[in-house]
Amino acid sequence: MRRRIFWISGTALALFAGLFVLDRWLRESPIQETVQIPASTTPLNSSEPSKEPVTAQDVLDIALRRWKEIESYQCTVTSTNLLHSKIHESVLSIKFKRPHQYRHLIVDGHNQGVLLTYNGQTVHARPGGLLRMMVVQIDPGDERLVDGRGRPFYESDWGSELDRCVKAIEEGGTLTRSPDEIINDDPCWVIKSSLPGPVDEVCELSISQKSHLVKRVLNTRKGDVLRDAIYSNIALNAAFSDSEFILK
Repeated sequence: MRRRIFWISGTALALFAGLFVLDRWLRESPIQETVQIPASTTPLNSSEPSKEPVTAQDVLDIALRRWKEIESYQCTVTSTNLLHSKIHESVLSIKFKRPHQYRHLIVDGHNQGVLLTYNGQTVHARPGGLLRMMVVQIDPGDERLVDGRGRPFYESDWGSELDRCVKAIEEGGTLTRSPDEIINDDPCWVIKSSLPGPVDEVCELSISQKSHLVKRVLNTRKGDVLRDAIYSNIALNAAFSDSEFILK
């Protein structure tokens, strides 16, 4: 009897310790996951020919048209984030499926092994390391899920990034072209949107001249980097199961 009591007490203590570690991890930053990325089921190059863009709006329109062709995608994200006044670098494995399901795993760097999923309604989290079998449900509005821009992890898909650019213009912000750049040997057009008012927040989107996909998102506020994300190993329109976007 005494041995059973010790076993129950030890199990309860281990569970409490695990929950404490998970909560501490969530307070520090969002999560990510490791996955072998399959070959794309859709060519990366857009099938729709387009004229050389002249204005920033031309580039944005090209990116928006391309986004409408995408039902799902998987990619690697090399990310720099400002979190709690500290710069953190990480490599993420991302899956997205319409209408808005998101799977986010930290492959390397800060909080390595942490996995977050969002199925359009609920967020589930799984830590890495010895606690990787533990799964907890988190309120989608929990402030621990936001990045350096104050955005939840599941609002960093390409569609959300493009929508914020459109919204900034609608609210009186500016949209301009910056000099082209090359990302991983891929020539890109670069557009910059600025929010109106005293916020002084700028978002730069680099759009591939070949595939018309978003290849980089750079957010700054008063010149300081909030988030710098570069996308690679992109696979489009794979048949992801809904079960991949909820942890049990």
